[in-house]
Amino acid sequence: MPMTEDLTTQTKPTSRQQLVVQRKNDIQLMENELKKMLPQSLPSDKFVRTVQTAITLNPDIAEAEKNSVLNACMKAAADGLVLDGREAALTIFNTKVKKNGQDTWVKMAQYIPMVAGIIKRVRNSGEVSRLNAFVVYKNDVFRVTYGLEMTLEHVPNFSDPGEAIGAYAVCRFKDGEVDFEFMSTKQIEGIRERSKSKDKGPWQTDWSEMARKTVIRRLAKRLPVDSDIARVVQHIDEDYDFQPSGQAVTPHDEDGVVLENQENAKPAKARGSAAAKLNPKPKQPEPGPVIENEPQDHEAGDASSNPPGDTDEPEDII
Repeated sequence: MPMTEDLTTQTKPTSRQQLVVQRKNDIQLMENELKKMLPQSLPSDKFVRTVQTAITLNPDIAEAEKNSVLNACMKAAADGLVLDGREAALTIFNTKVKKNGQDTWVKMAQYIPMVAGIIKRVRNSGEVSRLNAFVVYKNDVFRVTYGLEMTLEHVPNFSDPGEAIGAYAVCRFKDGEVDFEFMSTKQIEGIRERSKSKDKGPWQTDWSEMARKTVIRRLAKRLPVDSDIARVVQHIDEDYDFQPSGQAVTPHDEDGVVLENQENAKPAKARGSAAAKLNPKPKQPEPGPVIENEPQDHEAGDASSNPPGDTDEPEDII
């Protein structure tokens, strides 16, 4: 007798697999809207395929709140960055929201620019000819001096680098002038403590990438770039909680650096009028679910190494 296939034994797709397909279709339906926001140099079909691949590789994205995923994609498109994990990435974290008077944990998606994406946008600004960042290790030859004549020398020890002691970002302007920013490991870890993804994702798997992004982020705020680049830098800040609500906060700037003498503090020197766009006034947030921050106990210590933490539980990054 001829062999026939029993269709009843075929495995049916799980609810999670169905959700992955549904979310990928949602992204496909958004292509026309995304095309309006993307730069001409970035085809909309490429952007959509990249997002769909990210959802396939990380199904947690599909399980995140739908609007948060779509909004994250729109922000990345507006900045002209591909969500490939190199130029930009989607982070998933759990946050407690109040719905109908009850507390509910919800997965939310968030778009985060990465090192390659920030460098790409800054270099395209026309004012900066070179921008890069490097991690400094204990056995490297590294000297930095400040004052009227700032100098920086770094000779890596590739055979036996030792542990990381810090990172720096350096840029060269079109007129030949240079600027740089160095942060110690302690300072970088202080910024990490304010991240919603401090215990998972690249902070765990690729610390050097995140250290480089941290110093670039700080240096970028002094660069004479347009408001579009400023928005990219601002999107990095969305991953950090610099002003926890309901807690006494030691005075510090938006980078988490403690302000020891606020009365004599002077504003940072800007390079050109365009630099003023790097710190635009924050827009009023749109109405949304009420997010509660659970009180946490924090041990006393150095403000940069033991900052107040988040209440969100981060998920993996793509």
